Order: sequence, then structure tokens, then C-alpha cells
Amino acid sequence: MNKIYGAAAAAVMALAASGPSLAAGPQATVQVLGTLEVPGCEVTQDDGSSEYQFGSLESSLIKPGTATNTLTDRAIEKTWTIRCDGLTYLTYKVTDHEASNSSPAVATQFGLGKVNGDKNIGYYEVLMSGATVDTGNGTDTPARVFATTGTGLSGQLSVSLDRGKTMGWSKDNLNELIAAETFRAKFKVTPTLNGTQTMGGPITENIVLDGALTLDFAFGL
Repeated sequence: MNKIYGAAAAAVMALAASGPSLAAGPQATVQVLGTLEVPGCEVTQDDGSSEYQFGSLESSLIKPGTATNTLTDRAIEKTWTIRCDGLTYLTYKVTDHEASNSSPAVATQFGLGKVNGDKNIGYYEVLMSGATVDTGNGTDTPARVFATTGTGLSGQLSVSLDRGKTMGWSKDNLNELIAAETFRAKFKVTPTLNGTQTMGGPITENIVLDGALTLDFAFGL
């Protein structure tokens, strides 16, 4: 029996050694395909316009010297709605088209334009608050807003728009983004006028407030 066992073992070893000479087995390729879709979104305002029109402001609002005058009682607030065709996270960054005209150069203050050559008229601030979301069931639920420079966030009841940060909607009780189909928030614009000295002297002709900023929306943080 020992001889038989040894012969069998030798045969197995020989078979194993001759493995490379066998025909190759079949192969199959696994492919992973798909499309990561970006939702389409529409931005609207409750009065149908993204313009904040302050109309004619009397010259008496401009204080002498370097004193500024924040027109709190003239502030304009609008509700913005962003409707998307699918569930998504939503954030945005701000670009100030009059950044060189803001005074002082603070990231939450946006320029109103020039007067008397190269002097700054003043600045305006934008407060975001009253956030709600609709996750697709037709019901608005409370949310928080945030402004962050990194990947972490802290939900607040209101934040000032900041050209150096990412802003957006977060869960009402957690510091994380919230996915929804419809996002709403109030955006209140409050202008501040510089004094006559900062404006380079008395105003002798009509001046035009010329502030403009862009909200660049994105689908994530």
C-alpha cells in the first residue's frame, strides 16, 4: 500500500507541475457605470425681482465728517425660494462686484459704488434668516443657516452674507447639511452711508447706489 500511495502522490505532483500547460480559463470584465445627476434649480423672490430698490434717498441722510448712517428703518427684506427637481444639499458663495468700493474692507460689507471721483458712498450688509425646507412632501419645515470657511458648520437662526465663506441650509437641530427639494430664506439688505468727509466732500449732484453681488449656488459643502 505504501508503494501505491507513493505512486499516487507522485502523479498528483506531476499533474500540479504541468498546470501551466493547460488551456487558460474564461475571463470576464466587471464594469461599473452610471450617471451622477446634478439637479436643476430655479431661484425666485417673493416680489419677482432680485433687485432691492431703495428709490430716492434725501441728502440729509448723509452725516458730516466721518460718521456713518446705517439706514435700519429703510432695510428691505425679501423671501428667496430655490426649487430643485430632486433632493439635494444646497450651499452658495458670494461674489461682490463692488468689493473695491466697500468701506471699511470687511467681508460682510458690500460696496455701494463711488462718489466725488474715487470716494466710497458706503456699504450694505445682507442678513439671511427664517430658513425653511421642503423635502418633497409639500410641507415647509424649519431649518438653520450657516456660514463656514471649512468642512464643519454650525447652524444658526441667522447669518450675515460673507464673501469669504460658504453659506447654506442645515438641519434644525444638528450641525450638518440638509437635503431638500425646496429651500427658502429671508434676505434683508441694510445700507450704510458714509459721512461727507469719507465721501470726499459735500454732495453737489445726484448719486446712484450701485451695489451688486452674485450668489453662486452649489450642491454640497
